[in-house]
Amino acid sequence: MEHTPRTITEIRLKTPRPPCLRRVADAIVDELIHAGVDTLFMLPGGTISPVLDACLDRSQIRQVGTRHESGAMFAAAGYARATSGLGVVCVTSGPGVLNTLTGLASAHCEGIPLLVLAGEVPRARQGRMSLQDGSAHHLDVLGMVKPVVKLALELTRPEAAPAIVRRAVRTAMSGKRGPVVLTVPMDVARAATPDQRFFSEVTLDYAVDSGLMGSAIDEAAVLLNEATRPAIFAGSGIRHGLGPERLLHLAERAQIPVITTPKAKGLFPESHPLSLGVFGHGG
Repeated sequence: MEHTPRTITEIRLKTPRPPCLRRVADAIVDELIHAGVDTLFMLPGGTISPVLDACLDRSQIRQVGTRHESGAMFAAAGYARATSGLGVVCVTSGPGVLNTLTGLASAHCEGIPLLVLAGEVPRARQGRMSLQDGSAHHLDVLGMVKPVVKLALELTRPEAAPAIVRRAVRTAMSGKRGPVVLTVPMDVARAATPDQRFFSEVTLDYAVDSGLMGSAIDEAAVLLNEATRPAIFAGSGIRHGLGPERLLHLAERAQIPVITTPKAKGLFPESHPLSLGVFGHGG
């Protein structure tokens, strides 16, 4: 049999290309940038250093250092309220995560979207009395924060990093907003993963045109029209998006006075003739 030599083109087509790789820490920061995050509040520490290092290589994201983790939490909360966006905090393992508990509880009560990225000791050292081991095999910090967060996860597989970060962001920003905690073991943050960037948008936002929301709006309209002395009692749920503007438009168009809860204070101008001020103890 005669042997026909393959051409260079055939060799190139049949030879598999090695996949492009990037660190998990880089993948995490890329996902944050894609989600619109441009500011990150942090207190540096050993186990979270790969993520902070990845931020240094990207001019799209700014790092704001603080002197204590609680300061970082409340700075991120203020940022989230001022921008109607996501507040992101990076802290180290062990006491670093524990110091965020007050801020997490506050964000939980106030409905503020926060994402806490916490470093963790390498998986091989978990449960062996390593310094600042917060894993489920020692301090179990995820178990501690679960009552005051919408989602608490540990990133255990490098290839799952992009999907897990997207899930964390959407959980914090969707429905009733609130805090999310994601711990990242140091060996996972340093690991290489294929640079496959598949972006998708999955949301749990309440759609105004959904059947359930439409019927609720219709019922509210009937009640307002039939009321002899109507009033709107507005809570902090209208804080996000165009809620305050739409409340003002509805009140002026229907000439209905507005009362706000303490947590909704400032969402309707108290100098407005239709404002009845603040009432209650929460909301």
